[in-house]
Amino acid sequence: MGIKKNIEIFTDDTSEYLDAYIDVIKLRLLERLSLFASDILSRIIFLQLLFIAAMFVSVAIMLAIAPFTGYIAGALIIASLLLLAAIILTLSSRRIFVNSVVAYMSRIFFSKDESNDETE
Repeated sequence: MGIKKNIEIFTDDTSEYLDAYIDVIKLRLLERLSLFASDILSRIIFLQLLFIAAMFVSVAIMLAIAPFTGYIAGALIIASLLLLAAIILTLSSRRIFVNSVVAYMSRIFFSKDESNDETE
């Protein structure tokens, strides 16, 4: 075989290897995106259920303090407590939510697992 033939074989093999490696990277990305999307969806459902439960608890507390303050005053007290909680969450949202989401995404997308080590 001549050197030209060896170079052609080498370039063909390299091209096949790169195509296979790109496919592996796409599959890893798909797996991690699927994990991320399913986790986000489950967290959204959990937060919606938590929100509904919080509303029921708020109404129950309002009804419990209504005999002492009246219905309107009880509703205003609960509304002001919820407003205060919303303000606190808004002011600390970067520290609470953004940093934890970045850390979570980093763990998902940059984690090394055993199946990835075998292919490399």
